[in-house]
Amino acid sequence: MVAVSAFAQRGNFMVSGGLAMGNTSGSLSGLSGSGSGNLIGVTLAVDYALPIYGNALPLHGLSIGGEVNYLVGNIEGFLDTGVLPIMARLGYHRNFGLRNLDIFGLAKIGLARMTLAGDSSVGFGFGLDIGGRYFLTETFALFGELGFDNYFYNAGGVKGSGRKIFTVGFAYKFFR
Repeated sequence: MVAVSAFAQRGNFMVSGGLAMGNTSGSLSGLSGSGSGNLIGVTLAVDYALPIYGNALPLHGLSIGGEVNYLVGNIEGFLDTGVLPIMARLGYHRNFGLRNLDIFGLAKIGLARMTLAGDSSVGFGFGLDIGGRYFLTETFALFGELGFDNYFYNAGGVKGSGRKIFTVGFAYKFFR
């Protein structure tokens, strides 16, 4: 008997939410100085599973979805910053034969609004992540994602980028 991973089990719409952590860096226009700081915030993601079966490819399934994050922090302790990225997600899910575990890779692309010292701008964002969900029940899971989501901005006379590096939280699978 072949084990079916949690990704392929009944239900293919999933909502995830949790705590996100990252950092930011920037350089002041016209000045030689630059700075960095930490970001912390929340994330909400939705995914729709598109399972693919067969022996021709080592592919277990794909997912499409989106995510929104809200991250806050500061640069060098004096420039308050906020990041609101909205990203489309494409996930690759591999079946490793572990019944309650869903291991995946994500590619993301989207836009991010960065607010810095009262000024804001919208910039481009992209990301590559690896992650996993461990299902405690048929519908409820713990999840974590590690990766590099990068958001570029030019706000308040500062050019720079914000990054989301780590996310942990809970996921819930809805049945069709």
